[in-house]
Amino acid sequence: MDAIAKIAWYACGVRAADATRRQPICNDGFARCFMLGTHADDVWRLFRRFRGANAATAARHRLIDDLLCQLLAPSPELPVLVLGAGFDTRAYRLPGGCWLEVDQPSLVDYKNHLLPVQQATNPLRRLAIDVEHQALGPLLAPALADPAWRNHRGTPVVVIEGASMYLDPTTLGKTVALLRKLMPRHTLIIDLLDHDFERRYCAGVRRAIRKLGVTMAPALPDPEAFVASLGYRQTGAHSIVGRAVAHGLLPIPQWLLGSWLRPLRDGYRVVVFEAV
Repeated sequence: MDAIAKIAWYACGVRAADATRRQPICNDGFARCFMLGTHADDVWRLFRRFRGANAATAARHRLIDDLLCQLLAPSPELPVLVLGAGFDTRAYRLPGGCWLEVDQPSLVDYKNHLLPVQQATNPLRRLAIDVEHQALGPLLAPALADPAWRNHRGTPVVVIEGASMYLDPTTLGKTVALLRKLMPRHTLIIDLLDHDFERRYCAGVRRAIRKLGVTMAPALPDPEAFVASLGYRQTGAHSIVGRAVAHGLLPIPQWLLGSWLRPLRDGYRVVVFEAV
């Protein structure tokens, strides 16, 4: 796997560690199957000491789980596209959805070997795309035109988790423009961090990521406004750190989050948009 793909082991390691807790919040029992090799251990060793970042990563995943469950409850056949899926296992865990996961070929091959699509409890397809050498549009368009995807009811949902901080504005803009072209109507669920949050709280994680050969893209002052400017209407925003505190993962008083630590509370959020 290349450096970007290896980062998937970080988020997966967080969920695997969470699954061993007495009261896990993600309850992802599948995560451990991806964390048994030497390469996974090497990546996790770089990140396991970051208590705050790991708590936020677990809370982010649970937050997106909850948002998807809310959408799936009235529409269990809802099409869900996960871009940069990594070791996402929601097609195996959540109640419903017609799932399409997109990621790099090496990661998809590895994932197919350890957790085949046939074992998913919901319809699942994986699409391998080498974004360094292949255009996303020509490969993604046929998958979205497939009756197995198009014939399912409900407005499609796109999940981009743990990826926006590696995308510069131009790349993010092109990706979003493609989504709007291929799916004029869809819901976008994405995590966004702003420049102030990155500057204050991400130095340690940024250094660990750099050891893998990856550089985080410079964060925008107002990433939510930027995404909205691309043709979206914001319908919800949820504090990732606030959710981590609510789950007892971070010992921060709520009153402190609402006052002195407001940049920590509001600088990294899961945001929901509707394409307009």
